[in-house]
Amino acid sequence: MACDQRLKNIHQKLLMDISDYVTPNGPVHESITTMIKVHVPPGKVEGKSLIKQFEELARKGKLKPGKYDILEEICRRSGNEDLVDLINNAKEEINKVQTTSQEPGPSTSNNIVVTSTNYNKRSAQDIVGLDMDKYYPKGGKRGLMLILNFISKQKEPDDDIRYLKQFFGGTLDYSIYEPINGADNLTTEQLNDYLNEVKAIMNADSGQQYHSFFCVILGHGNEHGIVTRDGYKDPETIRKEFSNQYIQAFCGRPKIFLIRACRGKENQMGFGTTLGAETGTIEQLHKPNLMVHLPTDADTLLEFSTTPGYISYRHPGIREYVRVFEQNYRNEHLEEMLITIRYNIATKLESAEGYKEMPCVWTTLTRRLML
Repeated sequence: MACDQRLKNIHQKLLMDISDYVTPNGPVHESITTMIKVHVPPGKVEGKSLIKQFEELARKGKLKPGKYDILEEICRRSGNEDLVDLINNAKEEINKVQTTSQEPGPSTSNNIVVTSTNYNKRSAQDIVGLDMDKYYPKGGKRGLMLILNFISKQKEPDDDIRYLKQFFGGTLDYSIYEPINGADNLTTEQLNDYLNEVKAIMNADSGQQYHSFFCVILGHGNEHGIVTRDGYKDPETIRKEFSNQYIQAFCGRPKIFLIRACRGKENQMGFGTTLGAETGTIEQLHKPNLMVHLPTDADTLLEFSTTPGYISYRHPGIREYVRVFEQNYRNEHLEEMLITIRYNIATKLESAEGYKEMPCVWTTLTRRLML
């Protein structure tokens, strides 16, 4: 299953890279569309994006992970040799994944899991002094991510999704779930139905394969919550619905919500100060092998792109999170990295008009979470 997911991630990245390379409705787009029409009825692809055209090729059984002969032919015959290089790179990555999947599985030593994928070979030495009494265990399991992109038709969020999938789906080998047709047109009721489906996965036996849950929400918002097609959904309501009371099978495992959306209409001003260098730590105590009853709201973190009442700006978007994660995930736990992200956004970024953005966190995590 893990191998299949990695193949899908490589495949999806290839198609997105080709789509990003081609200017919509430009000469290259037209030449590729012309060649696709050889394999797909013209009415199925005329006027559609390359991603939609690739979906039609897939429906015809002419495009899937590792099956790129038709796609390569289309690129060559349309005069786009540069795209063939992207295809060859994807082939090499797929071969590596298939080879890696035949190697011995994960091993454990002193409660530290050693996993390897074609993207990232992570050893126990990558995390110096890891104390499993203070860190959430992984036990050879994968992470689970739900992506709800309410503004998926706009370019920047699409880039954000690509960065997310490359890091979490590729580097970290998370299972990624998202609405097939995107979330931008979901009603509140449809959103609730989809959230219930994901909760059912987490509560079922299949949910035992996951060490943590991430929910990433990109959308428009106001003081009432995330805007849907016919209303809104309060993030606090989502948090409660994913609490231990309703997902008892996931009790004790972290549930992380990264929410990038406005929380009001006010612009946040910046004020000058001199930053100090004081630091401090708080030790969290945990006794192993002791049965404990965790509170309903335990082991949850919500990270908002802005404080209540203020506008959230499109830039830097979720990519700033991914950038910091990529640089630091081997040596720092999640909350340390979120502090870095808040510092970077608060001190180094502002809008053209001089307005600021201040991300904030609500958390009940009881241990440190390494990605």
